[in-house]
Amino acid sequence: MKVLKWIDKYFEEILLAILLAAITLIMFFQIIMRFIFSSAQPWPEEVCRYLFVWLSFIGISYSIKCGNSLKVDIIETVFPKLKKPLNFIANIVFLAFCVVIVYIGFGAVAKMLAHPQLSPAASIPMWTVYISFLIGAILSIIRLIQLFITEFVEARKRKKELTEEI
Repeated sequence: MKVLKWIDKYFEEILLAILLAAITLIMFFQIIMRFIFSSAQPWPEEVCRYLFVWLSFIGISYSIKCGNSLKVDIIETVFPKLKKPLNFIANIVFLAFCVVIVYIGFGAVAKMLAHPQLSPAASIPMWTVYISFLIGAILSIIRLIQLFITEFVEARKRKKELTEEI
């Protein structure tokens, strides 16, 4: 159980840190090769681009977990009482979007596996890039479900506290 709690708490953070460190190290290697040895490599920019794609999609899940998702909150500012219902509706719409992305992602990855394609410079199988959409959407779905469960439990606690006060 402790392992699951640890994974739940730190999975995205550690993955994002590893991806960012890898991008930094690969670009540092490319800078050294280009400016010190005058021998630029063809693959680092491509690998960093694909790592950044992974970083972006894992980051979506992390932002949901932290509650830092981008949103336009003008309606919430003008009508503060609508904040919770609007957040709920936005999360439902985003959950539906993630489900669609998972559906499309499975098809895209299946096509990439059926017809293998390699990236031009680094010869990385392209399915490894396409699966980032799928994994990011699945992690986002998990985090959204966790958010819904947490909100439901907190609402029940508040309701119970209100009934006990009366």
